[in-house]
Amino acid sequence: MVIGMVPVLVFIAGSLAFVFNPALAANKLFLLFVILAVYWSATYLNLRGMKTSGRISTACFLCGVLLPGLLIIILGIVYLLSGNPVQLNLSLSEANFVPDFASISNIVLLAGFIFVFIGIEVSAGHANEVKNPQRDYPIAIFVAGLLLFFINVIGAMAVAIVVPQSKISLNAGLMVAFTDFFAAFHISWLVPIIAFLVAFGAIGQISTWILGPIKGLQVSAQSGNLPPILQKVNKNGIPQNLLILQASLVSVFGLLFAIVPGVNNAYWMLLTLTILVYLVMSILMFMAAIRLRYSKPEVQRAYKIPGGKVGMWLVSGVGLLTVLFIMFVDFFPPKQVPVGNTAQYVATLGVGIIIMVLIPLIIYHFKKSSWQSGKN
Repeated sequence: MVIGMVPVLVFIAGSLAFVFNPALAANKLFLLFVILAVYWSATYLNLRGMKTSGRISTACFLCGVLLPGLLIIILGIVYLLSGNPVQLNLSLSEANFVPDFASISNIVLLAGFIFVFIGIEVSAGHANEVKNPQRDYPIAIFVAGLLLFFINVIGAMAVAIVVPQSKISLNAGLMVAFTDFFAAFHISWLVPIIAFLVAFGAIGQISTWILGPIKGLQVSAQSGNLPPILQKVNKNGIPQNLLILQASLVSVFGLLFAIVPGVNNAYWMLLTLTILVYLVMSILMFMAAIRLRYSKPEVQRAYKIPGGKVGMWLVSGVGLLTVLFIMFVDFFPPKQVPVGNTAQYVATLGVGIIIMVLIPLIIYHFKKSSWQSGKN
């Protein structure tokens, strides 16, 4: 997520630009300043413990995600019913319901949509805390997925109905939509307020992702897979050195973002690389699930996929095929985002994924027995 945090931070910066000056959304120096300031501030707050992190995430979701999301959907409906010009073709035709598979670049943007759902599986670490995980946890995941789908799909349609495609920006598109919405209703003074709330909501996402994966990495570190210096925790039980290392890496990727020409190009490339790295983890997860059903069938788990081995192969098999398909299309640049040289684009993604996969393998190869927690 050290890569994936940069696109989210860029979105925060693009939203905050509308609080001060919308032109700043395309200013790389402003974007870099916000990236560094927000991430290091959130890292500091997360060093204070899980309770602080949880409270921040909850407040940010309610004020900065749910409220603006519902507002843009409601305004989109009002805009449509008021007879205003519609920028999206809403005719009930085959072309509007069935994607054009003649060119694979038309479906590449599906990978960006997948990013919305990345991380929902992290909640599995809390399955043991649910009263009846076998029944309640799948229901919770279904509700969360449905809510995400509703807000993002219907919200995106609302944006497309009001804002011409040529004016949509990947890092500030939502605020462009709000600007046009409020101008149509003669309440443009609300733009800076909503911009701040949207940025506040995204900061909550950052806060959640700062500590969540690190807590998992901490377990791996204490098992001897990382040196003792990265196992150190503070008085709140937070692995402080891992958090600082993570923030440093995010800063490096933020600098790389500032170097790559074009805001949209750099944004999409970082987003795509994040998804590719994340999907590698998903492949390992599905394969591990199948293997454990054979090697450790007697272990009692908080949640177990029903249907025996057939059920496991069905669920994990569909997951593997989906992941492999998304990884394949990820290497094709979308025609909606001009990435320049296609060969260079593919090579950059290829080298990036190889480096990110090799790093843990190299660390694992050179690990020492003295790294295991409790040993000198």
